[in-house]
Amino acid sequence: MIVLWEVQPFGDGWEDLEPEPVVWLDIAKVEESFARTGDHYVGKGGSGAGQPSRYANIGRHFRSRRPTWMPHLGLDASRMISFTDGRHRFAWVRDHGAAAIPVTTSLATEQQLLRRFGSALRETILP
Repeated sequence: MIVLWEVQPFGDGWEDLEPEPVVWLDIAKVEESFARTGDHYVGKGGSGAGQPSRYANIGRHFRSRRPTWMPHLGLDASRMISFTDGRHRFAWVRDHGAAAIPVTTSLATEQQLLRRFGSALRETILP
């Protein structure tokens, strides 16, 4: 199954903003950094995140084959992965064998993410 991603739409009154960059990242590289982030880390099967229903709900959503909002992430002060939105989406595709994921990020972080975590792949494929 190929996951259909879309950029989260702007809310009313925000339509004149420039869209944030989309970058394709290597899931294994992101996971290596994300696993060291502590309390916000979503482990295998949604463990450790304090919100077990989110993981299950996103699984149902992916299986429906409807488009899914891309996660939004950047780097924290120690240059580790920091999710603003989408850590359960990331964990679910990670756990189900995907190799790459598109994310939105800030202009200031775009090149750093590409250098450290970039992927040449342009599809999220779930075996």
